[in-house]
Amino acid sequence: MQGHVILTFSGPVARAFIARLTQFNYPYAVVLADEDAVLELREEGIKAICGELDDPDTYRKANVESAAMVATTRPDIENTTVVFTVRGIAPDVPVFATAREAAAADVLKLAGVTRTLNLTQLMANALARRASGGQRIAHIVGNIDDLVIAEVDAGRTSLVGETLGHAQAVTAVSIVGAWTRGAFETGREQTVIEENMTLVMAGAPADLKEFDAQYQNRADNGETHPVVIVGGGRVGRSTARALEYRGIDYRIVEVLPDRILDDDRYVLGSASEKSVLMAAGIDRAPTVIITPREDETNIYLTIYLRLLRPDIQIIARTTLERNVAALHRAGADMVISYASMGANVLFNLLERSDLLMVAEGLDVFKVPIPRALAGKTLSEAGIRQKTGCTVIGIDEYETTRTDLRPQTPLPDKGEMVLIGSVEGEKAFLKAYGQEGAQQQVRATASGKS
Repeated sequence: MQGHVILTFSGPVARAFIARLTQFNYPYAVVLADEDAVLELREEGIKAICGELDDPDTYRKANVESAAMVATTRPDIENTTVVFTVRGIAPDVPVFATAREAAAADVLKLAGVTRTLNLTQLMANALARRASGGQRIAHIVGNIDDLVIAEVDAGRTSLVGETLGHAQAVTAVSIVGAWTRGAFETGREQTVIEENMTLVMAGAPADLKEFDAQYQNRADNGETHPVVIVGGGRVGRSTARALEYRGIDYRIVEVLPDRILDDDRYVLGSASEKSVLMAAGIDRAPTVIITPREDETNIYLTIYLRLLRPDIQIIARTTLERNVAALHRAGADMVISYASMGANVLFNLLERSDLLMVAEGLDVFKVPIPRALAGKTLSEAGIRQKTGCTVIGIDEYETTRTDLRPQTPLPDKGEMVLIGSVEGEKAFLKAYGQEGAQQQVRATASGKS
């Protein structure tokens, strides 16, 4: 193998990462010390080899010196061993590792890691930025070069009752679509903006700032009741800090006494008990964020909370990708998959660029304009009809154009920014063959939390 990815772990993140590697024809190998685990993976069709993770010969046999990346998400001490061992025989190969403790990041750096990842903090940021509240109504999701992607709680704007066509005509930002209870629809002119929608917008930072000032509902002063966070573990506490950074108050519901800090914003008890939730202010909270690791627990709590508060915004974490749809059916407005998020981060590092996951199953990515589309207008290209993806920006001469209309032509050279599902990405590659396949992956860009 050459230019392959070496993984030292197996689990939800690894499986999601392998699926993306397979989608874009990247070779890979999973290295594990447990022979039975290796045999099980091979029976599933996953490429795996057996070897001790602290043995240089293991990585030599995996041809590590020709690898594009080594990734490890094991416990901190094991990660340090992997990094130190690999660095001893492959000084130039990028090695990425997760770090659970702050001190571990320093130790990994001394061991030779290329970059450490804090997936807990990334998950917390993703959950917190979707909560209603704060002074600004446009919440930045990320950016691709100078194009900023944001989500807006439609109920806090003066556009409720207007059509997307009208809103698009009077605003400088591009309204690319809207979320309604977990379902995303691309922008259609006749769609009426409703209070429970979350609008997805793209534009220059100045345009979004102007939108905030011009279209925030005058009755909305940004003051809300505290957000309720279910779970006081790592993700729950990190989510609280992320909310505090946004200026949003919170209450944490936690069943384990040893996780209760000396803070009046903690409520001891089970989130499955109504009296505990009421003590946390669930009857007035605009949003509840469900953070436990167990997907079954989160599905149960989502159903229960939706029964208690049909109008509340529910944001939920899931560990496994397969439970995303179940959480939406249970009543969650937004679901963030730990597996998808981790896989995206690793894929971004592989490509030296980023993929912006707006929400589970919805990505923003940049591609070189295929030769078959050069010179055609957006209407003539029919990208949305063919692939389900929507063009939200065109890059030419190092600037990003967002004021797109059906008659906007695609330049002969340059790149375009699209928003679409994973299936849409695959449809794009299928529609335009290998011309843009590897180019697309290499150009994929993502936002910064």
